[in-house]
Amino acid sequence: MPYHSTQKTFDELLVPRAKVSEATALYMLNMIRSLAQSLIGIFLPIYIYEIASSLVIFHTDKVINGLIWVVLYYMVRSLTVSMTITFALPMMFNWLKFKGSLAFANVMLIFQFIALLLAPNYPLLLLLAAVLQGVVIAFYWIPYHSFFEQKARGSDGHFGKEVGIRIILTKVVGIIAPLIGGFIIAVYGFSVIFMLSIGLLLISILPILIFINEKPHHKHSAKRVYKNMLLNPKFKKLTLAYIGSAMDSNIFTIFWPIILLVVIESYEKIGILSSVSTVFSMLSAIIISRLIDKRGVKKVHLVGVVVNALLYIPRMFIATPMFVYGLDVVDKTNSALYNIPNIAQTYEKGVKLGGADYFVYREMALHMPIVLILSLVILLLWVLPDWRVVFTFAIVGSLMTYLLSLDKN
Repeated sequence: MPYHSTQKTFDELLVPRAKVSEATALYMLNMIRSLAQSLIGIFLPIYIYEIASSLVIFHTDKVINGLIWVVLYYMVRSLTVSMTITFALPMMFNWLKFKGSLAFANVMLIFQFIALLLAPNYPLLLLLAAVLQGVVIAFYWIPYHSFFEQKARGSDGHFGKEVGIRIILTKVVGIIAPLIGGFIIAVYGFSVIFMLSIGLLLISILPILIFINEKPHHKHSAKRVYKNMLLNPKFKKLTLAYIGSAMDSNIFTIFWPIILLVVIESYEKIGILSSVSTVFSMLSAIIISRLIDKRGVKKVHLVGVVVNALLYIPRMFIATPMFVYGLDVVDKTNSALYNIPNIAQTYEKGVKLGGADYFVYREMALHMPIVLILSLVILLLWVLPDWRVVFTFAIVGSLMTYLLSLDKN
């Protein structure tokens, strides 16, 4: 008679596995983690900018000096991602494995928040925080995307609906978090918001540790990914698409919050605007996620790309609060047209082109070139008559992302 153990595993003692699917566990992880980050989210560049006002090193103009510090933060972050991927893949795949890597990333994110919390008194900790964020990106997103590609694929073989669900859940968080974050920052300061975020991060890793099964990994090599993918002419369009995506997201992340601060001059109002805009974004995501799997991504993606690029033009001349409100609402509504096709196609290509290796390649393509591009942005900030001209980079980057739909791989 075969032996059957009656001893329950740790996760079975906590909650029956059947009640929570692996895809649901991924949604739960990302939703709770997004809540922790969204409490700070849009306010992080503003936080760095205001701390840097006491470190007048790069420019005599305090605005330009502050902007250079914010750009430097994100440049150091991407440089660290590139270095981590190059040297730490064995640690990720063979030692920690994916579940351990996700837990490690959250611990590093907590240390990043602590560094940011102490930065007003020790401003150079901003650079340590940037390094820690780079480590977090590498150790979180490569395992997360790989798990998502394995565990959350739709029955029809596509990812539009599944990506839509993830984005919608993130949008729900995005409605609540800026309101809470803006109020807490205005009343109690940044320290309370960082402590609340740290608590949420400790909770967020539990769904993965409990409900996700992980298979053994084959050997992964950064050198092989460089040779076979990043430097391979066959992947030229994909690489350029991800470079464009990095240009768009970095320029937007750095400079749009500063415009909000200059024009609106209120943490509460910025939080309210972000939450209201996210409502429109969530409604749009519900519609677009269903449309993509039925109609295909190319036409939807093209509309999203063109509108996203055009919306950067008024950002160069924006001057009034009402204009800011309207532009942000339109932009967030269009974000589903722009982002869901990008992400859905990324997962579909991940299925075809090597799974985890593909997501290693994607992070390389996103972060290695942006280090040079942000270096150029810093140089331009010294000489530009109006710093908002840097949104030209975002226009070009946005248009480049359509190469993802044109790629034949």
